[in-house]
Amino acid sequence: MTEIRIDRLRKLFGPRDLDVKELCLEDVELSHLTRCGLRKVLSGADLVVGRGEVVVVQGQTQAGKSTLAHVLDGSLEPDGGVVAVDGHLRSHGLVATISHPPASDWSDSVDAHGYLAAAFAKQGFPSKAAGAVAGEALDALGLADLADQGPWDVDHLDRVRLAVAGALTSMPSWLVLDEPELKLGSAQSEMLCGFVHVVCVEAHLGCVWLTRSSGIASLDDRWLVLRDGQLTAMGEMPSRRSRLC
Repeated sequence: MTEIRIDRLRKLFGPRDLDVKELCLEDVELSHLTRCGLRKVLSGADLVVGRGEVVVVQGQTQAGKSTLAHVLDGSLEPDGGVVAVDGHLRSHGLVATISHPPASDWSDSVDAHGYLAAAFAKQGFPSKAAGAVAGEALDALGLADLADQGPWDVDHLDRVRLAVAGALTSMPSWLVLDEPELKLGSAQSEMLCGFVHVVCVEAHLGCVWLTRSSGIASLDDRWLVLRDGQLTAMGEMPSRRSRLC
């Protein structure tokens, strides 16, 4: 990976509507029907995420992290409570989710440039323009050396980075990362954290990173734990928060 080109990153994915400032969950309730009856997954969950901030939510397996991701991006309606952006009841279209495994729609028949060009085409770019802006995006994100690589030619860290690039094509204001660090060692996980922080701070994006790892949590701006359906704050990382927009 080459260095991120901040100037190009801001040009492509940088601040647009900075009046849109906060993604908020307030007293959110959600239950799933199981063989044993209703299981409460979220119970009075509260969360506020600002632009330029990376918030980690740590939870064990089956704690409800993926459910929380779907509530945040608007693809799942909660049973109660509020999901809002700046007090308005809307989040769909402003949030892009990257689930595990990342870039699962990346065809064996296309390289990384083709994958990203197809993502821009889905957003309405004409084919020629989609190809051109895909090249610019790879360069801006420091991924230009992956342009002609296929899905099985790159390691898992680069697959996650490319999934982030694909998510950015929808021009979201927030990213939700659902355990992207699975299969990564501690050094690669830290590299991914650094990548996500630069992208979010420089492009003024908010981010919710869902994980099982306390190691990931210690690297980010704010750390919460999802337990028994509730989000409990564990602390803030001053060195990270000083970098916020």
